[in-house]
Amino acid sequence: MEAAELTTTLDETSELRDASVTLWIHSGIASSDFICCKRLGEYHSSENHDAAVGILANVDQELAEQLRRLLRLKTKAAYSGAQASADDAKVAQRAATRLLEAARSHQ
Repeated sequence: MEAAELTTTLDETSELRDASVTLWIHSGIASSDFICCKRLGEYHSSENHDAAVGILANVDQELAEQLRRLLRLKTKAAYSGAQASADDAKVAQRAATRLLEAARSHQ
């Protein structure tokens, strides 16, 4: 989370935005895994992102939607030639922050 915040702060208009969005995504995924482990005793570890969203939905539908938002951005930010937009960065930051806050409350 701190790395994502740092890259967001450094330069919102540069190529760092893709890195920032990718870090927000990874933070959200890690938070989701933590929540699922704490509440369900399991998490999804394959590349099937829909399954991960489904498992988190067993805990909280709103949190599952936050994860879904992040995963929609993953291909664009991490694998495509298209740069993430400023709106993408805001969406990623909000969703990852919400998931981290939820993970902290499940400790």
